[in-house]
Amino acid sequence: MAKGTFLRQTLNERQVNMMAFSACIGFGLFLHTGEVLNVAGPGLAVVAFLLATSVFWCVVSCLGEMTALFPVQGPLFEFPARYLDDAVGYAVGWMAWFSWAVTISNQALAVAAQWRFRVPASYLLQVRYPDAELGWGTESASPAVWVIITLLIVLGVNVLPVRWYGRAEYVFGCLKMGFICGLILFNVILATREGTRRGDSFWTWNHPYHYAAPNYTIHPTSPAPIVVTGDSGRALSLWAGVTTSFFAFTGFEIIALSAAENKDLETYETIKLGSRKLTLRLGLLYILATFTASLVVPYDDPMLQDTRTGHTLGGQHSVFIIAAVRAGLRGFPTFFNAFFIFSATTSAINGVYVSSRLLHALAGIPEAWPRPLHGIRRTLASTSAHGVPLAAVFYSWLFGLLAFLALRPLPGKVHARLVEFVTVQCLVCYGAICLSYTQFYGVLSRVVKDPGDVGISAEQRSAYDRDNTYYPYRTFGQRARAWYGVVFCGLLVVGNKWTAFIKPFDTADFLASYSVVSVLVS
Repeated sequence: MAKGTFLRQTLNERQVNMMAFSACIGFGLFLHTGEVLNVAGPGLAVVAFLLATSVFWCVVSCLGEMTALFPVQGPLFEFPARYLDDAVGYAVGWMAWFSWAVTISNQALAVAAQWRFRVPASYLLQVRYPDAELGWGTESASPAVWVIITLLIVLGVNVLPVRWYGRAEYVFGCLKMGFICGLILFNVILATREGTRRGDSFWTWNHPYHYAAPNYTIHPTSPAPIVVTGDSGRALSLWAGVTTSFFAFTGFEIIALSAAENKDLETYETIKLGSRKLTLRLGLLYILATFTASLVVPYDDPMLQDTRTGHTLGGQHSVFIIAAVRAGLRGFPTFFNAFFIFSATTSAINGVYVSSRLLHALAGIPEAWPRPLHGIRRTLASTSAHGVPLAAVFYSWLFGLLAFLALRPLPGKVHARLVEFVTVQCLVCYGAICLSYTQFYGVLSRVVKDPGDVGISAEQRSAYDRDNTYYPYRTFGQRARAWYGVVFCGLLVVGNKWTAFIKPFDTADFLASYSVVSVLVS
């Protein structure tokens, strides 16, 4: 690249790790854990997060090993382009960028929803809460106000020099980690108290409840919903829980995407340790948070509203706030909701960072752009004196304005479909990463067996030998896990919205969930 287009290597290992952790902790864990619990039941909700963690582990390991050996800019699309096909790589790059850009608006919309925090008085009376009202009194304010404030904060943080951005993200990540650990301990205390009172620590898992939801409802908002019971209903509930919980893990790509700005890459342990830490932290915290919450709140609680209605939930529907309300605790629900706003805001900040770095990396590849847009491409490839791709940041940030679509009923449905579309795109990207690894593994095997056949010396061969002590990052059974990731991501793409095929056929759901396949093929 020419002068003025380079990113600066000013981030260190701990900042990159916390950036990736922070990106994954948005409103997904806090709001959608309750949905998984409601749809699948307590036992199957934990199983759903275990399965989602296993896929997440596979994708992180694949991307981490390839990036540790080849720390390229834009690894999400560079490796599919290198090991599958250039066209596949470019398609994955554009899909990944668009997915993250739209995520900004989704997080901003979540922030606006949290400001409308109010628990219904009827529910407070039902659970014998000590106060007749519980809310912030901000429901009358226009959601557009909170959206624009959030977007301005997001833009302000992303134009900071990268070293300051990394420091801020480190603080954000530490706060989130501390909060989740405290949340788990909070649920353990409530579960112990309630279990002692009832004489059964697993009262939400046992009669009259169950470890699995008794049925699964297809088209729950239609005039004639279809209810599937028995083993089939439980299997469908588990699948719905897996598809919902998997989307809570998106964001781990930062470990690889920040390679061009990571000054500690010379110490190859950076990506190796980062990938392992991220998998352990997220998997363990998500599973423990879900398990402990399931011991406090029964899956049929009326506030565990199913988000298949297409609406962005407020904090009052979070299983963690419900736990505090059911326990009759003052102050905690308000504090939790405030932290949810902070969490969604910082995730929107991460969304701009990831999407801008993807767009900047794409701008360095003329072949990925139509000829008439090369002028824009050159602008997007530029960076500031501090190494910040300001043009890419601004262009990506503009997609946050899509949040205003959701402030009206009809455009809001369009935005909800758009979010469905981009979440499926994420699955396609992750599947492409795992498939790229299988080819990467084959190339390394050929190099090690016959270095002369690929034009390298015997001395260079050791750098590509996975059995070499100095090989940057490897994990046991990685090739098999890569294929597992390919198959599972493929199943999620095909089956994430299978209900669209059940009468009455839902054209909008079908297009939102499956048109991404035609985009990739074209």
